[in-house]
Amino acid sequence: MAELKLRGVRKSYGSAEIINGIDLDVGKTFTVPVDAGGAKAGDELLLGMRPEHLNIASDGPFKGQAALAERLGSLTIFHVEVAPDVSLVVQAEGGDATPLHMPIALDIAPSVCHLFRLDGPALTPLQSGRSSSG
Repeated sequence: MAELKLRGVRKSYGSAEIINGIDLDVGKTFTVPVDAGGAKAGDELLLGMRPEHLNIASDGPFKGQAALAERLGSLTIFHVEVAPDVSLVVQAEGGDATPLHMPIALDIAPSVCHLFRLDGPALTPLQSGRSSSG
């Protein structure tokens, strides 16, 4: 399976530098609040999302179609194709009637996402309400 390749845009806000805009190869912009650490603009990063945090929505940063549904009683697992050879796994309620092979959108709160450097370490999430004075 292919990976979504990301490019970070480094911006400074007070004393905290963060990766502010994340450009997805699928043509969307998505913001994940993390401390840039040693990451530089143009570095490739991996975006980590848990299936239970993704939501099928009327609009969202990820567009695709549900290619497979595993209906498991109290929950349904969807495999949503968002680009050629790229699928996202979504955990939904068991009674979710999302049709297969029809356009859908996925949404997620950026604060529950994780960014990883290609050599493994995760970038540190910024805590809401964090002050620049430490």
